[in-house]
Amino acid sequence: PKETLLARERVGRYLSPESLEISSQEGPWRPPMDMFETDENIYLYAELAGMEEKEISIEIRDNCLNVTGERRFSAREDETYTRVERAYGAFRRSFRLPVSVDEENVHAEFRLGVLKITLPKLKLKRGKKRVIPVEKE
Repeated sequence: PKETLLARERVGRYLSPESLEISSQEGPWRPPMDMFETDENIYLYAELAGMEEKEISIEIRDNCLNVTGERRFSAREDETYTRVERAYGAFRRSFRLPVSVDEENVHAEFRLGVLKITLPKLKLKRGKKRVIPVEKE
């Protein structure tokens, strides 16, 4: 169906080799993130369980979204770990935004270990039609 083709086309933009991720920090932890868009906004969701909002930094520069932070390992002296499977450490993820956004109205919220960033798309102002005369030299 047509809806399926449109969905594949939209998802394909994000999974192609020239995808939107510009860089990520090499290290023990690379938190999973999803980015999608609607007609009005771009959304980014990041799984950051075990972190607090004060440990997360979000910046936009030159149409690029940067998300950085650090999930710290903390063990008490009376604890002896026999297995550690969760990843810890600093991370940095940078994404090229597919369209220009209204940087002054970007909103982020952190709830139950999930970071949600809402980036409103910049609305293009449409002016009145103006006819430009072509003059003979």
